[in-house]
Amino acid sequence: MIQSRPRKQLLYPFGILTFSLLPVLLFHRYGNDVIREPEVVFEATYMDPAEISRHRSYFNDKCLKLVLTGEPDDEMKLDSVQALVRGLLNPPNWPPGIEITFAEEAKYSSLIRLYNICHEERVRRYLNHGNKFVILRSPR
Repeated sequence: MIQSRPRKQLLYPFGILTFSLLPVLLFHRYGNDVIREPEVVFEATYMDPAEISRHRSYFNDKCLKLVLTGEPDDEMKLDSVQALVRGLLNPPNWPPGIEITFAEEAKYSSLIRLYNICHEERVRRYLNHGNKFVILRSPR
């Protein structure tokens, strides 16, 4: 009579558990980035209007002034603002800030573009009050 060797017992429960948990763990680790875009938070801090009025004469006297009117040349003005902020056109007597005034016909996309410029260039000090947007020079 032929004797057969005893069969090794396969560990089915552990194999099933391993192969079922592996996709769940990988999905938990890497799947959230695939399903939804990462969240970006924009922090907005508002100054007290009394503070702004106290410093208004300083802004009015020394800041570089631009007016956004809603015309097609606003894009060129915003490009020049970005160049100034980036420091490409930074002469030694650069003004302490840029004051941008929005006319009635100015587009909302111009305001969003200014916020994006400040975010991209990592500007630390800027404020938006009423129809004015002021970018102040500060060390990076």
